Amino acid sequence: MEGSKRCYRDENTGEIIQCYNIRIATLGAIAIIAANIALLYFFTSIGNLFAAIASIGIVTFIGVLALADYVSIEHSISTGEMRSAMTASITVVYLVIVALAFSGNQDESDTASKVIEHFTWVMGIVVIFYFGSKGVLQYMEARKIKDGGAAKKKAVKPKPNPDSTPGE
Repeated sequence: MEGSKRCYRDENTGEIIQCYNIRIATLGAIAIIAANIALLYFFTSIGNLFAAIASIGIVTFIGVLALADYVSIEHSISTGEMRSAMTASITVVYLVIVALAFSGNQDESDTASKVIEHFTWVMGIVVIFYFGSKGVLQYMEARKIKDGGAAKKKAVKPKPNPDSTPGE
């Protein structure tokens, strides 16, 4: 079953560092989606829409974080994995809120439209920071490579204090 595995290789030696099974990663993503659908169905059937939205956000965050950790080379949670999990969680919650708002009665209240409007602003900020931070990281990597990997630091000599005596 070599076709269902993806492996990371060391660039210098060509040695396999780590492999993961694509089928297991796909099943993990399907499990996250199925859990979210089940939570939405359960909580809306008992009338607690806020618990449904909150639990969907939490399940998506934890699931995407675990899935990203599974497919990464390092098995410690990195900032990129955390950023992906937060973005996925906020995006899924936003899509659920928009879908629920358009599935119900449009004339119910002005509160729903205000919530969607404010959450759209939050979603825009998340997208800007997600792609903006990736751009800054790529710029820093390119600059590090351009400078030869060495950070240029100016040596600073401490100034002597004229009020102190040599014995202190």
